[in-house]
Order: sequence, then C-alpha cells, then structure tokens
Amino acid sequence: MSTKEFQDISPQFPLVSVEEQNHEFLSVETTSGVPVRILVTPIADGEYLLIQASMLGDIKNTLATLKIILAILIPSVLLATSFGGHLIASRALLPVEQITNRAREIQARNLDQLLDIKTSDIELRNLVTTLNEMMERLNRAFRSMQQFSLDAAHELKTPLTVMSGTVEVALNQDRSSSEYKEAMQTVLDEINRMIQIVNQLFLLSSFEAGNPDVNREPIDLSDLLHKIFELTQPLAEEKGIRTVFNADSKVRILGDPAQVSQVFINLVDNAVKFTPENGSIEISLHTQTGNATVTVTDTGIGVPSEELGNIFERFYQVDRARSGENRGVGLGLSIVQRIVEAHQGKISVVSKVGQGTTFSVTFPILMEPLA
Repeated sequence: MSTKEFQDISPQFPLVSVEEQNHEFLSVETTSGVPVRILVTPIADGEYLLIQASMLGDIKNTLATLKIILAILIPSVLLATSFGGHLIASRALLPVEQITNRAREIQARNLDQLLDIKTSDIELRNLVTTLNEMMERLNRAFRSMQQFSLDAAHELKTPLTVMSGTVEVALNQDRSSSEYKEAMQTVLDEINRMIQIVNQLFLLSSFEAGNPDVNREPIDLSDLLHKIFELTQPLAEEKGIRTVFNADSKVRILGDPAQVSQVFINLVDNAVKFTPENGSIEISLHTQTGNATVTVTDTGIGVPSEELGNIFERFYQVDRARSGENRGVGLGLSIVQRIVEAHQGKISVVSKVGQGTTFSVTFPILMEPLA
C-alpha cells in the first residue's frame, strides 16, 4: 500500500493507547472509496502497533465474477441433470412401459400369448416370468371354466331334449291313461337326472371355491364301510358279483359322515357297474403310520392307461362307460377327489384293461384304533 493510500485511511483509526489495543481485523474504506482490510497487532509489549493493510478490490472482483459464473453454471447443470435423468429414467423404464402396453393387449381370447420382453434387469425378468406364470394359470382356469360351461350345457341339454320329445309325442294325439303315465314317468326320471346334475355341480363348485360345507366330527370308518358294504351288496348279488369286506381294526377319522359315505358309495357303485357277471369286489381297510387306507378293488373292465390321468376331471367319461345303463355325467369321481382332499386325504387309482381297477383312499387317523 502506498503512503498516500495509508494517509487516506489513517484518520479512521480511533486514538487509543498501545496498552489497550488488541490483535484485531478492521475493514475500512479510503477517502476515495477503496475497500481495505487491515490487521492491527501490538508489538514490543504494546509500545508499538504493527498495521498491515490489503486492498479488497481484487477479492470483490473475484467474488463478483464467481457469482456470475455460478448464476450461469447452476441453472445449466440443473438443466443438464434433469435432461440426463429423464433420458436415463426413460431408458430404464422402457421395459416396464413395454410390459404395460403388452399387458393391456391381453384379453380373454388371447391369454395364451405370453409376455416376451427382452431386458437385462434381473428384477424385470423376474416380473415378466411371474406375470407369464400368472397368465398361464388364468388361461387354464378360463379354459376350464369354458369347458365346464360347455359340458354342463351338454349334460343338461340331453334330459331337456328327452322331456321335450316325450311331451310332444304325448300331446300329438290322444293317449291312454297308461301311456300318459309312462310319458310322465319318463319326464320325472329326466327331471330327477337334472336335479342330480345340478346338485353335483353345486357341490363341486363349492369345493372349488374353497368354501365346502363340511361338518367335521369323529367317524368310525370301519363301521361306516361295513354299512356301505351291506347297502351295496344286494346290487352286486343281482349281477352275480361276489363281494368281500376286510377291516384289520376299528379306526376313527375326523370328517363329514355324509360326504365320506358319498366317497365310498360312489367308488363301490362304479365297481358294481363296470364289473361283469361272476366278477368280484373287495373293500379293505388297513392302518399304517397314522393313516387309514381304504381300497376298493374290482375285477371289472378296467381303464386304459392313457385315460387314468383324466378320470378325476369334470364330465370326463371313459369310452367304455358311455353306453347303456352305465352312462353317467362324469362328475362322480371329480366330486370324490374334492371330498377326499377337503378331508386332508389322498386318492389314487391303478387299473389294467380287462383285469380290474383299484382305488385307494387315505385319511389321517383321529386317534389310535379302538379296541
């Protein structure tokens, strides 16, 4: 700092003694308005003051320049960051947008068209895989529902057609009293058949909806099977079929007596239907490792191996069973399977054409066999 500049600022110092002066920074301006930064330091035990001064003009100019740079740079950086972030996000979310658009195109008629989105993101690949698995389940359920509706309509159409034809014939001309009674009996038989189909459909639907009406109570399984054996034995004897019942012990299970009875009545009834004259049917009850297993074995016509996997499907009928008095609606075994599963049990079947069929039903035992 020049002597002239120091003289310009010296009048601004307060007149204080050296002993009272402390180390201190001062910011002042010269008489010409130039900002100056001053450091005042006492030396020689306070006898003298060391005064150092620095011009602030360059610093202020630098700060002003910095403000201008920041004013330009910060908005530019924010704009570039926003654009870059949008670009990166758009690229990252492009597979999600593709999944969304593809999913919107999927309807009931094309549920079999799965998502085919190429992405290197493992999370998105997992999402696509999960969505495809869900659509496969929906597709199976939808096709099953369609087939169920078609089969139900077909089964109900048959008795309706029979009733319509019978009534038309009866009304075509005057008939005798016995002929009218015969026509009415035919109509009544078909009505009962429709009621049976509707009841079976209602029961099956309740099981598949997950809310079956199951009244659980202890059941003496050996006693229940013996009663079913006695009930169905006359039907077997009419066809000349030998029946055998074996139970190695008394067993109790927890379940709905009516539904468990329906399981074995259906199995034994099928065995009687499809076992020829001079054949045999055996009902056996065995216990092992906390389970009770009931087997219903016949020497009937058997089921082809390629059809065994389908016999529990709704409305499915083996070709050999589609004629004469053996004609059914194909719901019995499906209901049997649902009842068994609702009682935490398992059902399986083995069969050989021309040799016979064996159904095995396993239930968990409620307690140790009764004495």
